[in-house]
Amino acid sequence: METRTSAAAKVLAPPATSSRRGLLGLLLAGSIVTAAWVIGDRQGFAAIGLGGVNQSLLPKVGSPAPDIATLLSDGRLVKLSDFL
Repeated sequence: METRTSAAAKVLAPPATSSRRGLLGLLLAGSIVTAAWVIGDRQGFAAIGLGGVNQSLLPKVGSPAPDIATLLSDGRLVKLSDFL
């Protein structure tokens, strides 16, 4: 006796390859993140933000901020002191 499968059951049942693709995608993403982490660690990832060679150029905590200025897209000059 032949078993018939309805059209709705065929539409609702995902193919077996979609779960394999999802797993492969997760493994690929995990591999990329792991590789980036390892390479970043070798390149000094942990030292980012510590100042390194240019630590003497960083502002000291509590010192006043420099009065920087920039031009807006409409040509107006804006300084940091304008916002105080």
